[in-house]
Amino acid sequence: ATAASALGESNDQAGGDALRACLQHDDVRVRSNALESLGKRRRRNGGGPISGRSMVSGEGSGLRALLEFKDDEHHRLRATAGWVIFMHGLLRGDASAGAWRDEAEGVVRMMLRDERDGHLLAGLWLGERVIAHGDEETRERIGRAATDLISHEDSMIGDRAVRCVERSGVWESGAMGPGEEMSGEEEGWSGERVDEESVDREPRSGERGHRVGGRPMTEAA
Repeated sequence: ATAASALGESNDQAGGDALRACLQHDDVRVRSNALESLGKRRRRNGGGPISGRSMVSGEGSGLRALLEFKDDEHHRLRATAGWVIFMHGLLRGDASAGAWRDEAEGVVRMMLRDERDGHLLAGLWLGERVIAHGDEETRERIGRAATDLISHEDSMIGDRAVRCVERSGVWESGAMGPGEEMSGEEEGWSGERVDEESVDREPRSGERGHRVGGRPMTEAA
């Protein structure tokens, strides 16, 4: 996994070939870091269309490949794919840029509706990154979606949701008051490394988060 991260700093063909091979590795950490490193290399080289040869070996466009990764069964790879998609859209200067960013936002919102705790944590991790670079409407939509998780029975998820909502600015803007929740049915990777603890670690059991005014107060269950 460390080697896959380091290869993101290289620009040679051999490094790119090695990263593409890593996308088939048995270890999800290696696959995830390889995917992020490929995205980092492309951003450093000025972006541009992601072709099948540039991202993965074999036939098919890079977009189709990334769409497969974003639907992966492992939460970490799914979130990393969302981040690569978002950053590619952020750097695009053509008509397709918005579609890529919208696709990434869709990954966030799908993960925040997932019933699996690992996917919820990874979705909140991705949501915070997209919020940091997204426009006001994107920040608000993700922030409102994250409010459903503030009262989650697991304090790790609830605490992360509070941070996501706070960073979205929806409380400060008046779009939603502290403690207000919205039904999930109601709708209208700077190169930073993956947060290992938040994305990979399973939520703690035996704790339940209680929140006053939307802020968590954790106590033993």
